[in-house]
Amino acid sequence: MSNGERSPAALIVGLILLAYAYIISQAYVDLPSWTHAGKAINTHVGVAWYAGLVVAIFGLWNLVQPLAGTKLDNVLRAPMAGIGYIMILAIVVRYYGEPLFKHWGGLAKPSLGWDFSSVLNFNYVLLGIIIGIILTNTIGIPKWAAAGVKTARLALKTGVITLGAMYSLTELAYLGQLSIVMIGIFVLGTTIMTLWLGGIFGTDRSLTGALSSGLGVCGVSAIVAAAPVVKAKSIDMAYSIGTVLLIGVVFLFIFPPVGQIFSMTPIQFGAWAGTGILNSAQVAAAALIYDPKGIDTLKVAEIFNITRVLFLPLIVIILAVWFAKGEEEAEAGGKVAIGKVLIDKFPVFVLGFILMFAFSSTGVFRPAGYELYRAKSYNFTAEKNKDPKKHMISAGDAEKLTAFLATATVDGILGRLLYRGEAWSLMRQEGVLPPNAPPLGPTIETALAEHGFALLRGAMALRAKAGAS
Repeated sequence: MSNGERSPAALIVGLILLAYAYIISQAYVDLPSWTHAGKAINTHVGVAWYAGLVVAIFGLWNLVQPLAGTKLDNVLRAPMAGIGYIMILAIVVRYYGEPLFKHWGGLAKPSLGWDFSSVLNFNYVLLGIIIGIILTNTIGIPKWAAAGVKTARLALKTGVITLGAMYSLTELAYLGQLSIVMIGIFVLGTTIMTLWLGGIFGTDRSLTGALSSGLGVCGVSAIVAAAPVVKAKSIDMAYSIGTVLLIGVVFLFIFPPVGQIFSMTPIQFGAWAGTGILNSAQVAAAALIYDPKGIDTLKVAEIFNITRVLFLPLIVIILAVWFAKGEEEAEAGGKVAIGKVLIDKFPVFVLGFILMFAFSSTGVFRPAGYELYRAKSYNFTAEKNKDPKKHMISAGDAEKLTAFLATATVDGILGRLLYRGEAWSLMRQEGVLPPNAPPLGPTIETALAEHGFALLRGAMALRAKAGAS
């Protein structure tokens, strides 16, 4: 949208979002069951309502008064149509694209023997990047949306800043020094080696930086977090994500038999898989392949995998310094001191990330009486309860839980039970409860929240015993 032009684009896009929100909120259209729209309908409709309202207001302004090239016009009015365009694509990918791939994965599982959507981790982040690349290289970005699409990098940087609030030094205390050292050596070693190999083979620095974060930390999430730091383009992110997921699929099938060959214990295999396999879904799948009847392997694997994520702040800082130093040396034609790089080139938004991480470590963002990762989730020994009858569930509730586990998607449940207490509510929200699941009262919900691991072990043991008999 150029200066002096009256464009209806933003108004049209805003009205489309508003119309969509109204149709969905009034249930004029029955959404397919595979969308699981019921569990997120308020968020679904709310995003469309608010985004549509804001875009439509600015669109009406743009239609009545042409752009004059002022700072307000360039920052707010001109990008609004493109922002609405991005919101439409985001809604399609998040609420329809990802559920559709999960639905296809479930349909293909009886034939393939595995759920490709879970193993390949076709989530909305990956799908959004793929769809964006396809649209850009086929129909292209509409002229009226170009200014708004450029704001995506600003949104990504803002997201990285707020991401810092999710990490804390507190969780590291639960793992023990040896575990932290092992994970730290892997994360730092993999990141540094990838950067070194990228330099030897002359790979583009943005691609090398994005790939090193994905291989070193936690796959897709780390790539997305590091992308603005190393100025990675969408194609760099796509290559990095594709590489990480391919490696994860290969490791998924290699790790379990290797663990069997070396007679690894559940804890040993869990620590190895959680450290070596990048994607959390693939970690869970490998742990369940290795030990389908127990939970100790999965528990340890996911804890180690989660702990790798805690190194993300350090890796972001390392990549920021590495990339900025390379740019400065390219401009200066020689070596540049790291101190000069930190002052002149260090990304300001990374400082915001570090600040949020520091606040999180001091407990600023933590509600009173709440631990982000409960200590019992990191306890690899048997739970000790002074009064076991206090939270004991009835035999009838135990049978209901066993019946549920026999029909539910177990691998979809366990990952969420590992470090969160909202066990049953998460099962319900994620749509993994079967339609014929018996109603469960507050007693079992409380017991699951406080002693999820012990209950699951007992229920799965009952299930195995019933199958043996």
